Amino acid sequence: MLPERFKAYEAIMLEWLRRFLLPDFANKLTWLVALIGIGMVALPHALIVAVVNWLIALSNDNHWVSVPLQPFPYQDDPRGYWLIFGALGYNLLNKIVTLRLGTLQHEIAREKRLLDMRLFDEFLALLPSDGATADLLKNHDFAGTVRDDGLPALRSFVNRFDNAEHEFLAPQIEAGKQNLLLLAGDFLSKVAIYTVPKSPGFLTVYPKDVDPEVSVPEYLKVEIAALNHAAAALYKAHQAFIRDARANL
Repeated sequence: MLPERFKAYEAIMLEWLRRFLLPDFANKLTWLVALIGIGMVALPHALIVAVVNWLIALSNDNHWVSVPLQPFPYQDDPRGYWLIFGALGYNLLNKIVTLRLGTLQHEIAREKRLLDMRLFDEFLALLPSDGATADLLKNHDFAGTVRDDGLPALRSFVNRFDNAEHEFLAPQIEAGKQNLLLLAGDFLSKVAIYTVPKSPGFLTVYPKDVDPEVSVPEYLKVEIAALNHAAAALYKAHQAFIRDARANL
């Protein structure tokens, strides 16, 4: 099996060769050449020569041209067969090139799809819909204490998938991943700025000198709303990315 880059080069060369051999008008032109050849084969050559020589004699007798024309000698003419076989061979070559090109393009598309599927499987292993990260984004309210066990996988996603090796070859899926990275970075940034450790494994937005059961300062309400909004937007994008990738892979 050829490496993907060589298949891509072969596809480019075959496409160029196909366009050179058979532009849009060439199919009709090829059959016209074949029909001319069939006509030359079907019509007796001796009859053609006799008619042409009669016309030449008539022209010479009536002095239609200043220089007398020489009659054509009769001999077998294989040009009709050459026209037929040439046209058929030309069409056959085009069919072979077109078939190979289609097969090659299909193989390239299949290999790209397999690469994207492996990358998507890696993503799902890191951020599944039933994982701790999705649970944090979907079910937790930052007005209370939240678990932080969903954050490591999200940080790993941001660090691992923001490079060339983890780019999806399908543009639509890659665009969804880039949007997800943007939202994940925004959410993690807000978590880092607005929250503090409450106890091992838990986070809170409330400093030690604030008792939420007594009163919540306005600035904390703004931060809580921002965190909840960022979490909801990220969860929505996460689910949309999975649906889109499954539909296109």
